[in-house]
Amino acid sequence: MSSNQLDKKSQAWSALFSEPMSDLVKRYTASVGFDQRLWRADIAGSLAHAEMLAAQGIISGDDHAAIQRGLAQITAQIEAGTFEWKLELEDVHLNIEARLTQLVGMIEPPLAAAVAAHASKLRYRSLKLIYIALKRTQLTDYHWVYLLDDHFRVNRMSEQKNVSAEMVPGDRTILCIELSCWRDEPVWQASDEEIYRIALKDLLKMGYGVREDEVEDYYVADIATAYPVYELNFEDHLIPALEGVHAVSNILTLGRHGLFLNNSMDDNVLLGMKIGDHIAAGDFDSRGWLSQMLAFMHLRFEGK
Repeated sequence: MSSNQLDKKSQAWSALFSEPMSDLVKRYTASVGFDQRLWRADIAGSLAHAEMLAAQGIISGDDHAAIQRGLAQITAQIEAGTFEWKLELEDVHLNIEARLTQLVGMIEPPLAAAVAAHASKLRYRSLKLIYIALKRTQLTDYHWVYLLDDHFRVNRMSEQKNVSAEMVPGDRTILCIELSCWRDEPVWQASDEEIYRIALKDLLKMGYGVREDEVEDYYVADIATAYPVYELNFEDHLIPALEGVHAVSNILTLGRHGLFLNNSMDDNVLLGMKIGDHIAAGDFDSRGWLSQMLAFMHLRFEGK
């Protein structure tokens, strides 16, 4: 049974009366029908509050990252139109808070403190993704352009149309510009407009002759835990963390976040297929899967 106290929100009024609360009263006391349009501001406030709690040592860095990931998932769900707004939760904040509690507390009972402590020692580089729509049919002949010179703040640019022309309208091209940073850098807290301006400044000096008036639109996305950081003896924390997670009988992990492995997209697709075969065969064994993944990871670490 869920321990989320927000799951009992709908019972708060009816507990005072012999009859359940009517839908009419729910509609009368709820504001979510119109204040849900404030969801971006609500999430921004929650992110700022979590940042303060982490800075003051009230919550751990690991908890802070979990909150950021949960709110990023909620953002994606709202933007995709798949977020379920519940009348009984009354307003925008309680709806988001209830969903965040579910996402952050997905493992019950929680992992052992020692496992969480090891996981908190694993660091990730954060990433800003700046998507820029250009009024050009194509900018380059390349999928990736790496920007290694010191005078560039951004790190890499990709033109996804060069992978598949079906991804972008024929008269436009979309650039994805990457800016990596640490979460304690001021740039991580910068506004989307500020991040776009940094990316645009670098784009204009890449030598492709881009003008600002060619930009049709832009969009900025955040990935709090994008790239695993391989510090000295990181495996002393990684292996206990993976073993602790896979001690839960119905969890199988894969990908960069699930394995702390800086692998490529084709690796992740392959792992997704393998995990599907693993489940379809009825061999849903977390420890057995971990053994396979550790063997896979050792090959990658050896450059194979």
